[in-house]
Amino acid sequence: MFPSFLVTVFTKPCPPELWLLSAYLSPTAMSLFLNLVVLGSGVLLSVLWHLPVRMGLVFISAETFAVSLGLIAYLILLATVIHPVLAAIVALIFNADPFYQFDVWTKAAIRSGNSSIALRMVERLFHGLYILLPMVYPFDKQTQNIHTSLRVMSGEWKYLLFSLGYTLALSAFCYCVSLFALKRKNHI
Repeated sequence: MFPSFLVTVFTKPCPPELWLLSAYLSPTAMSLFLNLVVLGSGVLLSVLWHLPVRMGLVFISAETFAVSLGLIAYLILLATVIHPVLAAIVALIFNADPFYQFDVWTKAAIRSGNSSIALRMVERLFHGLYILLPMVYPFDKQTQNIHTSLRVMSGEWKYLLFSLGYTLALSAFCYCVSLFALKRKNHI
């Protein structure tokens, strides 16, 4: 029926490294495509409405792409360890942003005079989770002006490079831990 080389190609299992890389590259390509569509739409509407095209559009689009790469890596890591639906819920709850707010709240409570041991332990827990969990927007405070004015000063482009560096480091870490978890998992 089928040539023998096709049978061996389609029945040979894919190595976990390639499978995991393809699981990462597929949503990455889709994210890049969607970000380019949104950027192109923004530029097209700016030209059609005779508005100046701001470089902030490019900056925000590239930053959004970098953020999506970090989220994809974090979700793939969680999805290799737990069920994908639970992974999405955990990714929404367990990122650095809410734990930073909790850490600030507990430090303020301690400074106001409530210095119980339980509150200090909770503060250390929140601070530890803030340090360990990935950030969605690592340089949010430095790029907040760009999001409102769509103007990028020459010294602010470095934050885009820093975001890309953070995303690459996070992606490499998540890939390695996911690969380790995938190789240790008992597959049927």
